[in-house]
Amino acid sequence: KEVALMQSFVDQAVIAIENVRLFNETKEALERQTATAEILAVIADSPESVQPVLDAIVESAKRLIGGFSATVFRVFDGMVHLAAFTATDEAGAAALHANFPAPLSSFYGFEPLRSGRVIQVEDTETNPQVDVGGRGLARRRHYRANVNVPMDDTNTAFYFIAWGHPAQTPETETWRKFLRQTVGVDLDPEYRPLRTMGNRFWQDRQAMKSGNYTGITGFPNQDVAMWLTMGPIADR
Repeated sequence: KEVALMQSFVDQAVIAIENVRLFNETKEALERQTATAEILAVIADSPESVQPVLDAIVESAKRLIGGFSATVFRVFDGMVHLAAFTATDEAGAAALHANFPAPLSSFYGFEPLRSGRVIQVEDTETNPQVDVGGRGLARRRHYRANVNVPMDDTNTAFYFIAWGHPAQTPETETWRKFLRQTVGVDLDPEYRPLRTMGNRFWQDRQAMKSGNYTGITGFPNQDVAMWLTMGPIADR
């Protein structure tokens, strides 16, 4: 009887843990859907002006990832133009306006605009690829780390970011394993995903039969599969 009772407690604990996981995934998905819906509403209300849409994008991006600030740039004829940004202080706004427009080739942070590749700068003070100008801008905008993501009419970029106090937050590789984003296992050396539409994102049909809704491990991979199977952004 004691063994049966203990097994019952274990089963209930497993169910409770799974319910928490499903709740968190649903909550995160709802937050992303809400941010998207807000931007779509602005697009509908501003058919003749793109500026309100860009303003909505930076505000939603900042809120969605819990970031300190967000900025959107646009590229015309090889020059990067400041399109929208969230406020920090007057010095930060002045620094942005003073640095742009700027040549596309002038700044490491523009690498996503040149190559379509997402980059992460973990510390602007120590990263050797951040030049004096980029470091000065980071100081005046009061940030030490950033993520740079390209946006165009065709490709989808997904980046998961998490941070916190070292004593309370898992290190990067632990996060990568949890999210199924480990270089050499899930990603190639250039951080490109090995799960693709061509291999059906390594979908596990047996796992689906056992109750896993997508059969794809790592919730970022689930999101990417959903977005990519919808086709190019411009056609959605």
